[in-house]
Amino acid sequence: MSLSSRTVVVVLCFLFVLAPYLTRATTDELQARCDSHSFNNGKHFRSCVDLPVLDSFLHFSYVRETGVLEVAYRHINVDSSSWIAWGINPTSKGMSGAKTLLAYRNSTSGVMRVYTSSIKGYSPTLQEGPLSFRVLQLSGEYLNGEMTIFATIVLPSNITVVNHLWQDGPLKEGDRLGMHAMSGDHLKSTATLDLLSGQVTASKAANDNMLLVKKIHGLVNAVCWGIFMPIGVIAARFSTDTCPQSKTGQGA
Repeated sequence: MSLSSRTVVVVLCFLFVLAPYLTRATTDELQARCDSHSFNNGKHFRSCVDLPVLDSFLHFSYVRETGVLEVAYRHINVDSSSWIAWGINPTSKGMSGAKTLLAYRNSTSGVMRVYTSSIKGYSPTLQEGPLSFRVLQLSGEYLNGEMTIFATIVLPSNITVVNHLWQDGPLKEGDRLGMHAMSGDHLKSTATLDLLSGQVTASKAANDNMLLVKKIHGLVNAVCWGIFMPIGVIAARFSTDTCPQSKTGQGA
């Protein structure tokens, strides 16, 4: 076996070893995306958004004329001894003033508790209370490390853009809601949501998820320029070395 053919074999073996890891990473990304998710209760939503932090997703359907907003907020990779929350802030982009939906799994019965709470400051107790808009059909579920809040919200008609936020935290002894972390992604979980287009405009800090896109782009470039291009050159050289030369200059 010539040097060129041995090189081709080595590179191909390397690709076979690397391919499962690349495929697994791609599969994991696709499974995490909101548009590939199916709800166990058969619910369907017109739009969905992969939220930039905290392994969270928002599915929703909105009727502008009536203000009816059906939502399903999903949080994956969450422990059963945790609480999750999603809310709308009618007055600002921060936590204070937010109207939230909260859910957690009862540590004794395993039954989900879902309720509404208005946040009036930056040290909230997250006590149950009514919101400034109607909330109907409020429910929740926890399955395979994924916690979901379902709700139908009646907003003032003709609203097209809302400030929303999402969060998670620990469940303390006696099913008391502990304070969420005050660092990292927990401080980036706010954004502006366009209810018509489904576009999310995150804070500048939350836009750090673009780093992931850049890393994927770099990986693709590395594979293409570092592996496939050399394979093409080697294959072309190997083909040239093994193909018979044409005969020219011979008379009839």
